[in-house]
Amino acid sequence: MHRQLQDYQALNAILSQIILPVSDHTTGNALVDIELTQISCTNIQIQNLHVDHAKLSNTTQRLSIQSSDFDLDCTYRWSYQVGFLDGGSGVGLAGFRQSQMQIDFDFTSPDFEEY
Repeated sequence: MHRQLQDYQALNAILSQIILPVSDHTTGNALVDIELTQISCTNIQIQNLHVDHAKLSNTTQRLSIQSSDFDLDCTYRWSYQVGFLDGGSGVGLAGFRQSQMQIDFDFTSPDFEEY
């Protein structure tokens, strides 16, 4: 079963109110350490959404939600350290346009034919 939604105005009005916090991230190597903190994403917009359902077996069914035109903006604080030398820091903004996302939900039951 496949359903493609047509109007995203109401959904985007709800999504525009969401502030999505993201976990801090640290990475590095022998030369430099980079840290991203206080990451939050806003302005979530969906322009293309597909909802699919598939019966995988008598015990598992999958609901898939996919978007191939997903936008959001993220702000963050960044810092870096180069060995024992002073590093730097600042704030950043990343805009993601026409990104893709997919979320799968698997529902299980002892037997979907019976329940």
